[in-house]
Amino acid sequence: MRLISLAVIVMSLGLTAAAQRVPDPPAPSASSAAYDVAFGYNYIRANAPPPGKCDCFSLNGGFVSGDVHLNNWFGVTGKFTMNHAGNISALGQDLTLTTFTVGPRFTYGLNRMSFFGDVLLGGARGSGSYFPTSNGSSTSASSFAYSAGGGLDIPLTQRFSWRVVDAEYLHTGLPNGVNNTQNQLEISTGLVFRFGHRGPRY
Repeated sequence: MRLISLAVIVMSLGLTAAAQRVPDPPAPSASSAAYDVAFGYNYIRANAPPPGKCDCFSLNGGFVSGDVHLNNWFGVTGKFTMNHAGNISALGQDLTLTTFTVGPRFTYGLNRMSFFGDVLLGGARGSGSYFPTSNGSSTSASSFAYSAGGGLDIPLTQRFSWRVVDAEYLHTGLPNGVNNTQNQLEISTGLVFRFGHRGPRY
């Protein structure tokens, strides 16, 4: 009888503790987080013929971006990228391409996944290469830049998400001796750290 009574007491205490346990909070989505910061790998497939009229070439590098979520579907994002390619032309030049862009981002949440699209404006800086101009040439140059595209974030933990893909059309206007126009494909993937809490969805 004592063993049975002891077992009943232990079971009662266990059930009471389980009933009082507070469930873990759900992972925040892009619509509930106030801010996020993302970083990772960045790839650019460039269409930028320098002297020698080379074919398209690839640049590899990284990106850092930050978002401010103003409501459950709209926010503002800023993005910095730096990419490098070697031996991009018949003359053997390298190229380091840096971009700084900012603009609106539109987000749609579906089952905690976040689909987004954006239009970003800013500037580009090319260095360590050869940029012909009407007055001669330079090893570096700057131009206006803009991009448009979108991607997908999937939550991994309460604070971290995986930016599965961010695919953008990237336009720059660096001097190249042909048309001073570059139409490029930019693809990124990386981690997103979400912090703050904007409040309930509406």
